[in-house]
Amino acid sequence: MKPFISLCMIVRDESKVLRKCLESVTGVVDEIIIVDTGSEDNTKEIAKEYTCNVFDYKWDNSFANARNYASTYAKGEWILVLDADEYVDRENLHEAIEEIKQKNNNYEVFSVNVVNYTGATGEVIIEHKPTRIYRNYIGLKFYRSIHEQLRNQDKSDITYGLSSLKVYHTGYLTKVVQEKNKRSRNMSLLQEELKYGRAFDFFNLGNELRQSGEYQDALEAYINAYDKKDNTSLDWVPFCLFYMTECLIDLARFDEALKVIVDAENLYNNTVDFTYLKGLMFLIQKRYDDAKGVFLDIIYNRMETDGIIISSDYKSYLPNRRLGFIFEQEGNYEEAIKYYINALNYNKLCLDSLYRILILMKKFHSESEMVHFFSQNIINNKGTNFIKKILILALNQGLTEFSKLISYYSEDFKSNSIINTKIDIIDGNYKTLTLDKNLISNLKLALNSSIVETVDLFILYLEMDVSENRINLEEILRDTDLRFLIDLFNQQLSEIEANNLDVYFYVMQKCIIFNKLNIIDWLVGLKKFSNVNIDREIANVFFSNGYEELGIEFYEHADENYLNEDDYNQIVEWLIKQENYEEAYRILINANTRFENDFRFYKLLITIGKKLNKDIKNISKKALELFKESEWLYSNIPNNIQSNTQFDNKSTGSLVELFNKANALCKQNKDLEATEIYLELTASKEFSAVSYFKLGEIFNRSGQVMASKKYHLKAFEMDPNLTQKILNPDHPAHNYIFNNVDEHIVDCCPLCDNQGSPFSSYNAVTSIDFLEGFNPIRLWMRCDVCHHLYANSYPKNLGEILSRSSFDFNLNTNTNLFPIIGNIVSKFKELSPGNRMLEVGVGAGEMSAVAKEFLFDVTGIDIRPVYAENISKLLNIPVYSVDFHEYQAENLFDVICMGDVIEHIIDPVSSIEKASSLLNRNGVLWISTPNFESAFSLVTKDKDPMWRIIEHLNYFSFRSLKKLLEKCNFKIVDYKVSSHYNGSMEVTAVKLD
Repeated sequence: MKPFISLCMIVRDESKVLRKCLESVTGVVDEIIIVDTGSEDNTKEIAKEYTCNVFDYKWDNSFANARNYASTYAKGEWILVLDADEYVDRENLHEAIEEIKQKNNNYEVFSVNVVNYTGATGEVIIEHKPTRIYRNYIGLKFYRSIHEQLRNQDKSDITYGLSSLKVYHTGYLTKVVQEKNKRSRNMSLLQEELKYGRAFDFFNLGNELRQSGEYQDALEAYINAYDKKDNTSLDWVPFCLFYMTECLIDLARFDEALKVIVDAENLYNNTVDFTYLKGLMFLIQKRYDDAKGVFLDIIYNRMETDGIIISSDYKSYLPNRRLGFIFEQEGNYEEAIKYYINALNYNKLCLDSLYRILILMKKFHSESEMVHFFSQNIINNKGTNFIKKILILALNQGLTEFSKLISYYSEDFKSNSIINTKIDIIDGNYKTLTLDKNLISNLKLALNSSIVETVDLFILYLEMDVSENRINLEEILRDTDLRFLIDLFNQQLSEIEANNLDVYFYVMQKCIIFNKLNIIDWLVGLKKFSNVNIDREIANVFFSNGYEELGIEFYEHADENYLNEDDYNQIVEWLIKQENYEEAYRILINANTRFENDFRFYKLLITIGKKLNKDIKNISKKALELFKESEWLYSNIPNNIQSNTQFDNKSTGSLVELFNKANALCKQNKDLEATEIYLELTASKEFSAVSYFKLGEIFNRSGQVMASKKYHLKAFEMDPNLTQKILNPDHPAHNYIFNNVDEHIVDCCPLCDNQGSPFSSYNAVTSIDFLEGFNPIRLWMRCDVCHHLYANSYPKNLGEILSRSSFDFNLNTNTNLFPIIGNIVSKFKELSPGNRMLEVGVGAGEMSAVAKEFLFDVTGIDIRPVYAENISKLLNIPVYSVDFHEYQAENLFDVICMGDVIEHIIDPVSSIEKASSLLNRNGVLWISTPNFESAFSLVTKDKDPMWRIIEHLNYFSFRSLKKLLEKCNFKIVDYKVSSHYNGSMEVTAVKLD
């Protein structure tokens, strides 16, 4: 029988990784073909353990030629391509093969998801989807000498499919790249391809230059690639835009980077990668509040961004890690620890998060408390390597008791002599070490373990008694970069050279951590041997380790001309703690003059300036010019301060013209340009409130939900009479005046009790259905589990508001609806076991009227007394003004109609259960309600009027409603798109036994 799939590989000197690759596929693929291009190690011998199909190929500087040569030996219907430094999950590979078989030859080529582990330990993940599975026929061949691609020889189009196969790639680990000199090889091959001037080649050139740190040249290559592209749908184009933005950020060209980000967010609106870059850019600018908003928004909305361009890390791991850092900077250590743990849960290789958790917990907890916390929240049966990392980090923080207790979680460390040696050094158990005959040999081994460092040996050297061990220890240290300190200690040297200062500061830091007070005093005394003033650096060492008072003393002796941004920030933050605001403000003026692009100084000047009643007009203007899109600035700069001097001399007519221009840009879907204008107009007294309102709509469209809510609230705070500016005089809410509402917060999903995330935010006052008593700013939440949508809050006096209100259109029966309703009633008349019908929410009475025509015995209820009384008199039927959940009936019903009701109910689950309790066996339940997954809603998006109907508290999809009905023992027998309301669904269900 002909093989179904053949693995084809080209290899060279891959003995370190080949076995892992072949182990992952052997027995799953039908045959293995390996072509060796000149190995000098035992690669071929390893290959022959797995297949007899091992062939030689003389390398001709073309990956395409080598791959095509390998395919000539393949007998399978399909070919899978892997590199030696890649591997797969066997079960996943088996499923992918079955998947191809089920596609019935619909595709010629399949792309797979390649997960690239990068960085020193694989802690950074980058993903892409190259073509790796293709049909084995003579016309389909690789071309291009590097970054090879498939094409049909007759130039006809290839049909592509996406496979579920995941390929894991370790070849971009830092050490591997350096060992194999991939950069040099790739650049050489790329130069040949660049002769053809193809866009894809310039993209690959940019990648090589960027990875080498040549950001300006890389940027030019990416721009060239983007300009030469055929269309934006090519799979490499979003990568190009992403890396182009990274280069702009690395080059500190932030305004240009933001423009690319906004355009890319619109182009790839189902991905989070560019939004993450925006947050990262704000973080680099030290705009912590703005960055925090972006990262929180990413986490809250992660269910809404299923697509990935570069890495899934941008959806979860990295935002959590960045938030940990931001909260740490703000001094909110509890939140910082929470987000660092989240990051660690997503990426167990994140040593930085682990380290920060240790540092923060050390501030406030005993070591035994820390061990308990780690055992409950972090270790979780992790392996020996992970525990070793914890031990190394803990020991380097002087946490000896913690380390002793943690070591018991691994058999390898319970009585480890190297760990015990480090603990003895930290705790000062020098007598034991002085007498240890095996000390020197043990220390030599310890230095190779990464647990003991040379600085540990230096501390031991300084503090142990004179002995043979001490003499031998000095010999070891003289072969290290600590030799100059040995010479200074022995008075054989009288100068600290500049190239030794980093080591000097590191030793000082370790001694502070280990609380080696005598050594610290000695090291501080050595500063006289430096040819340059090092008080600033010493101050920073003390400050960063929690000794702020000592740090300030050294800052007082430092040369201010050499203070950097962080030095100024530390000094100012210390002065604020002392409530010395005047001095803090004075120093901030100097800091801002020297570092005018550091956002922190603007924030502090504005904050302290307001506290001291300083004139902050100029500094506010300057900040807004530099950071036009900063939410923090627009939320904290007083409204009477003009952000741009153009408003000082502009007439009202000019401002109207500017406002109209922004509105026109919105209609053209040019939200970025419109945002810039609206942000400027927020400084204009006349247009500030309405501009904030517009910004709320824009930020909601871009998925920045919490920012949208903030802007909508800001609009009403600026002008409680906002509606008179944004609504026509004949609008029912034109004269509404904003005031705070006492609300009940919905803290979990009404359907499944799970947590939800912000989904969208609207100012509902624009709807003709708006009711006074509601908060006009509606925040819609989406359940993280069942995806149901629900309002984040509702008035505590909801029942009172509804019962006292009415709308004129519900007091006049719409006879034009009778034919539509007749079709509905006719359907459930056929299904009904009898003729008793209950209508929940009679409204204007159309359903009850038609039901009477079909000879139903109709009863109605409506929470609004006006509606109940009106329909009871009109149709001569009993209609009760009561909450549905409180309604009691003497006899069961055969049909219950809930037309446009369930979306108004706080607890929809209990309402369906209530309906079930009132129905006879095989009784019919008919529901009409908006469907947020309807075709209408998908097309109209934020323009769908349902989002702004303030009475609505829940929005269903057909999936969530079906699940609820089935849970309550109903079977759906009919589904229709509503002919009455756009975007609504009509569901008919029968009560089961």
